[in-house]
Amino acid sequence: MNRAFRISLLALAFASGDLAFAEGTGKQERDLGELPSSLDRFVQNAIDEGLLTPATPDKEEPANEPRKLTPSDAPSQPPAEAQPELAQPVSARRIVPLRPKQAVAEAVCSDRDPYDFSAYHTLRTYDDLLAWRRSAEASQADNSDAALARAFISLGLNEEARLQLDGVVGPEASALRRLAYLMEGRSAPDVGYFREQAACPGVSGLWYTIALLSTDRKKAARRLDDEINEFRRLPMQLRIEVAASMVPALDAAGERLLASKTMANFTETEIATSTRLSFNKALLDMHTGGAVAEARMRNYLSEEQFREDALSSLLRHGYDVDREYKEDVAGTVFEDIRKSGEATAVASGLDTMLNDLEGVAGYGLTLQLADLPATQTPRAHDRIATHFVSLAREGLESPDLLDNLEAMDALLVGSSLLENRPEGDQLYARAAARAVELGLQNLAGAFASRTDNAEELARARASLAFRTLDHEALRVIAKNYPDSEGIARLAALSAVRTGDKALLVSMEPRLKRDAETLVSLIEMDAASRHWMVPERIYAAAGEFEEAPYQARVRRVAALREKGTARQMPRNYSMAEIGTALDRIGQSLDPKSREAF
Repeated sequence: MNRAFRISLLALAFASGDLAFAEGTGKQERDLGELPSSLDRFVQNAIDEGLLTPATPDKEEPANEPRKLTPSDAPSQPPAEAQPELAQPVSARRIVPLRPKQAVAEAVCSDRDPYDFSAYHTLRTYDDLLAWRRSAEASQADNSDAALARAFISLGLNEEARLQLDGVVGPEASALRRLAYLMEGRSAPDVGYFREQAACPGVSGLWYTIALLSTDRKKAARRLDDEINEFRRLPMQLRIEVAASMVPALDAAGERLLASKTMANFTETEIATSTRLSFNKALLDMHTGGAVAEARMRNYLSEEQFREDALSSLLRHGYDVDREYKEDVAGTVFEDIRKSGEATAVASGLDTMLNDLEGVAGYGLTLQLADLPATQTPRAHDRIATHFVSLAREGLESPDLLDNLEAMDALLVGSSLLENRPEGDQLYARAAARAVELGLQNLAGAFASRTDNAEELARARASLAFRTLDHEALRVIAKNYPDSEGIARLAALSAVRTGDKALLVSMEPRLKRDAETLVSLIEMDAASRHWMVPERIYAAAGEFEEAPYQARVRRVAALREKGTARQMPRNYSMAEIGTALDRIGQSLDPKSREAF
């Protein structure tokens, strides 16, 4: 709504200015050239707002279709060679999509530098623009769509520049249209195009450097150091627009010197009268300003256009920021990534989300990012997976039980992020071991099944099952790992403890015949009083000559002798049966118990 209102005001300003200065027979032509189509502007604005989708015709316009009239269509227009684009026949013109596409079949380089703003240094206000336009018309200077678009861009009116170029084709128009999008900053720049444009003869590489800030800040900083003079030659308002995008990016990249050098091109008065330059100064003051600079930067958190950069600056300098601000920025960045299909925009968004917004991109948000169509490229997937691995590793190593459980849950849900990554096996092994330590048998089994180091985890799970008296789980583990002597030993001990003779029989051939194993078995036999261990194992245990084992065997032998003696059935004579029944009856009679 604000942009539509601003466009309407500008249209009225041009209309009133032209009425005041229009005289003679050229008035009608100028009015036709300058009066915008309300419907066209409404539709264009709706497209920019995302309410409509522009069509992209594959065919050229029919020769008899009308096109936008411009002052250059007047009978007094300059020779064709002065305006090569307008000299084309109408049938050669075609509709181009509003969104610049690299696939448009046109040469990148034009006959002249499309980014030459040397003629626009006097433009600072709308009145300056009106005066420039009248002067251009009077002197028959370049007043083409491209020239007017450059004038708009030099004043920061990027949307108006794009509208002026609507339907205009050619390398110059394409370059200016992309520049308008770059300065608008609402979508990721076409870095590849600006790289090619910078290779054209006589074209400044400054715009490629600015586009590069969205993907490689360090490389952009190295280039900018050589192009600072190009920046200084820009018109005032355009210089402010460029500085507004460069300084926050340079400061975030740790290029404080370059950021300061950029701001040195403005006077204190210019900085004080520009909200965007004032914010840039506040960013630089954070390095030396202490509490005063911090308080000033916190004030920018309440301003939406500065919130993201202000929050990042506070976090970089070690200040705490309310989580609500972080989440607000994270929500905005997440939506930008979700809507974007451009790799550069995704990379920039992930950089903010995963690096700058400390503590906000937890497991849930990270997994949501991984599911977005825009993040399915190998580079984006690898970056998200790396962040996920870092979160999981930190959670598993935390002394907090809740952190451990949260990490385990995330590993189960986000397993796709760990496919074909060496860290995956390590995380699953650590999660299984931690689950064993916590007595979580099912979780330990789930993680053990996903790791290549399964036998070691199986032994840990078997140990847990033995300690928690989970005989059935131990029996299953022993069945799945038939070559593990350690698991066979625990399974045999559990079989003796529970009286599972079938399991003991199946485990006996797998047992290692060492002293500790055999003596432990007969000790478990004594402790459980099942006396089910075969005699051959007792005999083998008694053959070990070490004193500690001999002592343990003798204790078991003594207990076994007493235990088997108690288990011998007693034979009663017929004479004793009656007396015994009387005693049993008396013990069950309540009256006899009361008398007693």
